[in-house]
Amino acid sequence: MIERDALFLMANLGSEVSRALQFRDAHDCLRSQQSAARAQNIADQLTALPEMQSRISELQVLHDVISDIPNAQPRYHITSDDLNGYFMPFALRYASNSLT
Repeated sequence: MIERDALFLMANLGSEVSRALQFRDAHDCLRSQQSAARAQNIADQLTALPEMQSRISELQVLHDVISDIPNAQPRYHITSDDLNGYFMPFALRYASNSLT
């Protein structure tokens, strides 16, 4: 069974956010909303981890940004490149840890 630690969850959060952005950019509102909801669920799991308590404010910002992704008139002007760049180190670190 895969341990669902913070690194695993952050890598998966990045994947789900990337999907939400792709669907948004393709004007597929429903699928963007569904991906954003799954991403919110992952963010909530991260918030519950004891080791993430020092990063609660960062997770709250992420939560707001993720909920804004499917909006037709977003409050935040954050690009797909910005978010993908934020999450890429987590995915790379998780992948390198998985190989060892």
